[in-house]
Amino acid sequence: MAADETTFYIEAARAYIGTLARTNLFMFEIGQVPGGLGQPEDVLFFAETAVIPGTTTEEITVPWMNSNYKYVGPTTYGQFDIQFRVNEDYTTLDMIQAWHSFVYDPTTGIVGLPSDYQCDGLVSVLTFQGEVARQYQFIGMFPTNVPDINLAREGGGNMVMPVTFSYQYWLPV
Repeated sequence: MAADETTFYIEAARAYIGTLARTNLFMFEIGQVPGGLGQPEDVLFFAETAVIPGTTTEEITVPWMNSNYKYVGPTTYGQFDIQFRVNEDYTTLDMIQAWHSFVYDPTTGIVGLPSDYQCDGLVSVLTFQGEVARQYQFIGMFPTNVPDINLAREGGGNMVMPVTFSYQYWLPV
C-alpha cells in the first residue's frame, strides 16, 4: 500500500471516530422545579451517565368466532436513571433532595399531589464540541430514588449523584 493510500485511510478513520456519539456528557434541564426551588439558571444540570429507557407495549388478545385477534394494550415506560455532576456549592444535591421531599416528606408523613411534585424535563446529548446533538423530553417526571451519595472524590474527579426518575412518557424532540 502506498503512503498516500495509508494517509487516506487514517484520515477517513479519524473523521469517522470524530462523528461517533458522545457517551459521557449530557445536559438535564427542568423548566420549573416543583415548589419554586431554584432559579431558571439553577435547573440546568450536567450528567455523566444517562440511559434513555425502553418502552414495552402489551398485547391484548380478544377471542371472537374461533379466532384470536390481537390489539395494542397499555404502553409502559422504564425508569430513567441519570448520574449528575454535583457542583461545588451543592445546589444540585440540595435541589434534587428537596424535590424528592415533595413526593414524600418524612418529617410530616405527607405524600404530595402529582401537581406538587411532577414537572417536565429535557435531556440533551452533547457533541464533542458541546453542541446539542439530540434531545428527549420527559413528561410528568419526579425522583423516585435518591440513593447513597459518595462524598469522596476519587482521583480528584467530579462528585456524582445517581438519581432514578419515574415519568409518564418521553418523546424525542
